[in-house]
Amino acid sequence: MPKTEQQFEPIHDQFNILRKYEVQVSEEAELKLSKLQPSWMAFQQCLIDSEVMLEKHKVCVCVCVCVWWQLYLLIGCVHKTCHFV
Repeated sequence: MPKTEQQFEPIHDQFNILRKYEVQVSEEAELKLSKLQPSWMAFQQCLIDSEVMLEKHKVCVCVCVCVWWQLYLLIGCVHKTCHFV
């Protein structure tokens, strides 16, 4: 993602050039520019949070499968459609 972040500086530079020459920029464009960095940071945090959540879920699924498998080995499968028999 550093490639994406590298594109921010040129965008800010272009806006600074427009301001320097007093070129009128729409409020919408200025608003988008002001939200660029905070939105990017929020997106990155969302990715980190998602990765943590998926990792926790993966551990939980592994534990559940291990417990299920241990029970299966102890008592056998009681479900008639079980494919692990």
